[in-house]
Amino acid sequence: GLMSQVYLPKQVFPLAVILMDTVKFVLVFLLLLVFLWSYGLPPTQHYLALPALLLSQFLLNTAFGLFVAALVPFIPDLRFLFEAALFLAFFLSGIFYSVTSMPEQYAHLFYLNPMVNLIDSYRAVLMYHQWPNWERLAVVAGVSWLAILGMVLFIRTFDRRYPRMVES
Repeated sequence: GLMSQVYLPKQVFPLAVILMDTVKFVLVFLLLLVFLWSYGLPPTQHYLALPALLLSQFLLNTAFGLFVAALVPFIPDLRFLFEAALFLAFFLSGIFYSVTSMPEQYAHLFYLNPMVNLIDSYRAVLMYHQWPNWERLAVVAGVSWLAILGMVLFIRTFDRRYPRMVES
């Protein structure tokens, strides 16, 4: 009811959820760093890349969050498809195996998943004390930024229709 009585930009709702989850992630990430330091992986100069990694991940999460938030009110059953796609992307992200274990001819397909690039970069910085692949990180951040702009414009276009869809 509040959405139809007072004007509020609809981007605020998904962004609030994204920011709350980001705060939770940062706290868990700090615990991970303490865990790594206590097991003999001390901080190095490569940790200077962490802000860029975290920003790229935030942009990717925001882009996907806005995408889902923009489309699900129109087709509510898409939520289940997105959940399944995220579950599949999780297992195809290389979280349980290294990128180097992939056959060479399929590696380029593997890197189409943006999370593969982020996870590989986190591993490089935190575990192997190397710099991330800046080109791949820039592509993830750039595409995410463009997707955010596109989704903000999409949400603005249908701004007045969202309250009617939620009410019905």
